[in-house]
Amino acid sequence: IRDIGVTGVQTCALPIYATEEPPLLIDVFEQGKLLSRDDANRLVTNHSGRPLNDADLQTQNEQQILTRVLSNLVGAAGRRQDLSAIHRYCEAMVIVDPDSIESRRMRAQVRMMTERDAAALVDFDFLIENETSTAAYHEAMALRNQLIQRIKLDSSEPDSSEPRNPIVEPEPDVTPN
Repeated sequence: IRDIGVTGVQTCALPIYATEEPPLLIDVFEQGKLLSRDDANRLVTNHSGRPLNDADLQTQNEQQILTRVLSNLVGAAGRRQDLSAIHRYCEAMVIVDPDSIESRRMRAQVRMMTERDAAALVDFDFLIENETSTAAYHEAMALRNQLIQRIKLDSSEPDSSEPRNPIVEPEPDVTPN
């Protein structure tokens, strides 16, 4: 995903079936090969650039499993640099978990990259309203402003009769403090 410019996404492409205490780790891609915690840590580090943590070994519900599968598909599409496939998978991720900040952030960036400007603005507005990290809030604001400038520039070009995705900018908030 980083290869095509999408930022702020953590991935771990290691599905492990964990049972018992301590967990028995089974690699589902290697014919059920048993893994030591060190083996699992090495696989996670190689695939995601971060070490294995206890959260990686927690049981996941159906929504989390589906999100993980879609994340893996986004990664595969990213390696092929297939933006339209990435866009489809990001759309599905937000359908599966509409409140996911990470999925919305990724979808907003992909929408912006694929010139789905009005749709990207909707996601940036969602992020601005719901982002808890100051840095991520400022990143969403900056990308939204960059997108608005691009839309204005595109709509002011002399040979362009209509902007790509016409938008109506929201009214400024005039609520007294």
